[in-house]
Amino acid sequence: MYAGRIVECGPVHQILERPAHPYTQALIASVPRMTGSIGRLTTIEGQPPSLMNLPDGCRFAPRCTFADTRCREAYPEKHEISVGHTADCWRLAPA
Repeated sequence: MYAGRIVECGPVHQILERPAHPYTQALIASVPRMTGSIGRLTTIEGQPPSLMNLPDGCRFAPRCTFADTRCREAYPEKHEISVGHTADCWRLAPA
């Protein structure tokens, strides 16, 4: 969930193994690891939007490294990743 909208939904193991939405990917990348070298934690650049002044389009677009014009203009449709696993992201739209 991001800024009051469910951006990805599905079985936990599918989402953790194959996150589809850029926000979910960024969240999983920011989790500290118990093994390997200790380095800087990965962060999500920018700040969450004010719930009183939500942006047009995808609410994560201002912080998303993949965002393009379409993301800023219209909220993305829900796309099925696999049975029971969906995500709202224009990058997932069939070509």
